[in-house]
Amino acid sequence: MHNIRFHLIFVTLLALNLGCGTNRATGPDPVPELPYYPTVKHTSYTRGSDPNQGFSKTVRAEMLTSDSYLKVGKFYAEAIEQYGWTGEVTMQPVPDKGVMKHTFNLSKGSSVAKIEIEQRDDGGANIIIERKDK
Repeated sequence: MHNIRFHLIFVTLLALNLGCGTNRATGPDPVPELPYYPTVKHTSYTRGSDPNQGFSKTVRAEMLTSDSYLKVGKFYAEAIEQYGWTGEVTMQPVPDKGVMKHTFNLSKGSSVAKIEIEQRDDGGANIIIERKDK
């Protein structure tokens, strides 16, 4: 009886931890108001501050996905609008790599953010999200 009860609790906790079967990326704390792309693998995450530039809080997340950089770019263009960020986007070739990169330079209130989405040779994308708050 105790074994069955433990099994049910474990399965319930596992389902909650996995987002009840949703296709959401898990990993380090999210970057506030800049969601993680759903199928990313986290490669780096740092938090800190940059007082020399006047920022009390900084967050940087690096990820990769097998999805195309165009699909990832569309996801972030929609997320930026949804969360009320403003700014500009550039699309340019990466020197000496033969691939393309989207860069979103954003602002919202006293915060600034940058999202870089770089095409990989295998068709996937590298993603870097940075946010700085005053």
